[in-house]
Amino acid sequence: MTDNKKPRNDVLFAEQASEQGLEITVDSNAKHRARITRFGHLRQQSKEMSNWLFTQHDEARALDTPMGELMAKRFGHFANLLSGCANYLLFKHYYTLDKYKLSGLKTCKKHMLCPFCSAIRASKQATAYHDKMVHILKENPNLKPVFVTLTVKNGDDLKERFYHLKDSFTTLQTARRKWLKRGNGHNEFCKAHGIVYAYEITNNGKGWHPHLHMILLVDDWIDKDKLSAEWYAITGDSFIVDVRRVKPSKAEVDTIDAKQQKEDYSDGFMEVFKYAMKFTELTHYQIWIAHETLSPTGRLTRLQGSIGLFRGVEVPKTMTDDFIADDAPFMLILYKFLKGAGYSVEFMQDVPLGEVSLDNLGDALAEYNASGEVLPSYIVSIDPDTGESMRVREVT
Repeated sequence: MTDNKKPRNDVLFAEQASEQGLEITVDSNAKHRARITRFGHLRQQSKEMSNWLFTQHDEARALDTPMGELMAKRFGHFANLLSGCANYLLFKHYYTLDKYKLSGLKTCKKHMLCPFCSAIRASKQATAYHDKMVHILKENPNLKPVFVTLTVKNGDDLKERFYHLKDSFTTLQTARRKWLKRGNGHNEFCKAHGIVYAYEITNNGKGWHPHLHMILLVDDWIDKDKLSAEWYAITGDSFIVDVRRVKPSKAEVDTIDAKQQKEDYSDGFMEVFKYAMKFTELTHYQIWIAHETLSPTGRLTRLQGSIGLFRGVEVPKTMTDDFIADDAPFMLILYKFLKGAGYSVEFMQDVPLGEVSLDNLGDALAEYNASGEVLPSYIVSIDPDTGESMRVREVT
C-alpha cells in the first residue's frame, strides 16, 4: 500500500475545528464566516482521505487476486462514502435574530475516517454532556468536575495496546461497582458519582498510544499518587495519570429575548470528546489501520461511555443544528464545496414568512403569487427523520 504524507496540519485545527460547547450555534456574520472556513478545511481533509482510499482501491485491484479484489471493494466502499460527504451545506440565516443555523447536509458518518463527521460528532457529544453536567451541578452543589487521563505504555500492536487499556479500565470500573455494592475494595474512582469518558488514539512515531480522557464528578479530591499506584497495579506497565480540576468560565449566550451569563465547561468537554484520532498527526495509512483494527467484525468498537449520574444522556443523531421554532424570516444559503477553495455560495433564497405552517400557509402563498418570482434553481430534499439533505439537484 502507498502511504503518503500526513494530512495538512492547519493551525485552525489546533483548537479543534468544530464549534465548541455553548458556541455550537453561530450567531454573527463573523462567526459564520469562520465556521464555513473551518468546515472547508475539514472537508478538504476528508477529500484527501477519500483520494488516498481511491488510490488503494486501484492498487489492490491491480494485484489481480481474490484477496486484492476483496480489499479493492472495501477501499472503494469507503472512498465513495467520503467522496460524497458534505459536498453541500444548507444554512438558514435568521436575519432578524442574527442567527445562522446549519439545516441540511449529507454526511458519511464515518467519524473514524472522516475529519468532518468527527468534528461535528465531537461537538454534539460535548454539548449534550456539558448541558447534563450543568444540570447535575445545580442539583448537587457539593460535586466538583475533575478531568482525568489514563494512559498505557506505547506499543507497535494497536489492537493489543487498545484492549489492554480497555480491559484495565473495565477492571477499575468493576472494583468501583463492588465497593458500591459491598463496601470493600475502595479505590480513587469510588469517589466519582458520575463519569463520562472517551478513548483517543495517537501515534507520534514511537508506537501506538491509546489513552482515556474523562470527566469525573466527585465530592472528594482524587489523589493523583494513589490513582497512579492503583492504575499501575492493574496495568502492570503504566503509572502515568493526569488529574486536573475543571474550572468554568463565564460564557455570554444569546437567547431570543436577551443575553445571559452561564457557566461554561466547554473546554474540558471538548478535550474529552475531541477526535478519537488526531487526524492531523496521523498518516492516511495509520488512520486506515486504526479504523480496521477497531472494526474487527465490521462494526466499530464503542469508544465513548458514561457511568453513574452521566447515564441517560441522549446525543442528537442529526448532524444539523437545533432548529428555531419560530416564524421568523430567514435566508436560505446553499454552499458547495470546491476542491482547494473551500465552500462557495451556490444559491440564496429569501423566505420572508419563515417556516411555512398551517397558520401562515395562506399568507405565504399569497405573497409568493404576488411577487411573480419563479421557483428556486435548486431543490434540497430533507430527510424528516435525520434532518439531513438527501439530494441537491438543479431544476431544468
